[in-house]
Order: sequence, then C-alpha cells, then structure tokens
Amino acid sequence: MVKAYKFTKISIKRQVKKSANYDNVAFFYDELAELVFLGAIRKSQRSVLSHITDHSHILIVGGGTGWILKDIADLHLKHLKVTFVDHSELMIKKAKNQPFWGLEVEFIHQSVQALTFSKTYDVALTPFFFDNLSSIETHKAFSKINEFLKPQGIWLHVDFENTRIWHRVFLGLMYKCFNLLCNVQTSNLPPVVSHFADGGFEEIAHKAFYQGFISAKVYKK
Repeated sequence: MVKAYKFTKISIKRQVKKSANYDNVAFFYDELAELVFLGAIRKSQRSVLSHITDHSHILIVGGGTGWILKDIADLHLKHLKVTFVDHSELMIKKAKNQPFWGLEVEFIHQSVQALTFSKTYDVALTPFFFDNLSSIETHKAFSKINEFLKPQGIWLHVDFENTRIWHRVFLGLMYKCFNLLCNVQTSNLPPVVSHFADGGFEEIAHKAFYQGFISAKVYKK
C-alpha cells in the first residue's frame, strides 16, 4: 500500500540582512560531513529519533538536505506531521526529493526568526543549527522555537561541543571554512545549554559521539 504525502507551497520572504546560507555547499554537504566525521553526524541525529511518538507534530529547524525525513518515516509511527524549515533554498529542493513516504511534510524556506505559526508542536528538532548563530541570534531563535513548542513538548538538540583543546582547534577551522563558503558570521559556539536551563527544560537523555565533539541531547519542556 502506497502512503500519501504532500508538499505545501510557502511564499519566500526576502531577508534584508545577510545571514548564513548553505546554498554553496548543498550539493556536497552530506558527502563532506560523512568524510570528515565518519558517519557521526548521522548517527547522532538518528539517536534522538526514538523519542518521537505516534501522532506527533514535528518542527525541524535547519533540516539541511532532509535525509532525516527518511529516518523519521522509517520509524513507521502513526500520523506524523512535519514542518521542515531551512534558510537555504537549495537544501529545501534536495529535501523535497528525499523518500519519506507516509509523512505529511510542509517545507518552509525562511529564517526561524521570521517564522509565524498559529499552531504548536509536540517535538522540535534542531540538528547542528545554533552553531551558525551569534549569541544574540541564538537567543531570538531559541525563544521563537520555544514559543512554538507545546508544554511537556520534547526538544531534540544535536550539535557540537567545545570541551577539549582539539575541539576548539577543529571548530576554529570549521568556522573559517564556512565563513568563506556560507557567510557564517560567528566564530564561537553559542551558550545554548544555558537557554535550556533558564527555560526550565529537563535533560532526559544525552549521548556523545566523535570523542565528545558531538552531543545529542533530549530535553523535556
């Protein structure tokens, strides 16, 4: 039996301020990540998906090429709806071509700070999203996503850590590279953990990957 899915057309609002955009690396981003991190990027994101339950409405911010949609579909849960947000138009195009039969997906090409929804979500997923933002931008984006997350909602947060000297060196090289390619303006990881703490979130799961350079955390609101 073939399960239906739908695309929702969303008008694109032009951003006045230049911000990080991954159009320049969309066609080789997954291959580059696989080569550099030896599969840890995908493993870390997959590790948090078990916390999604039937009938969940999921908000994905910074979904990239959208390969995660197939993994969510492969959970074979009932009645999942996904809102997929990314600032890169080419990433959105690649995501639309992913095999995610059974999911109802709405694609939005826009920055999260400009989003307006009348609906709320059971699950938020932010895979390697906040590392692109300054501290001020992180505060605004975190507040916006938190606004859309239901009370008792689950926040799946996967990103880099900076707890060792080699982490700091690696991050410095990464930021220089993506500043040139993608206009990433920041050079340091923002204090996202403090936002979860200040927001009253409870950390209910945590796994480390790539010798602690990547962390996958699950928070409950």
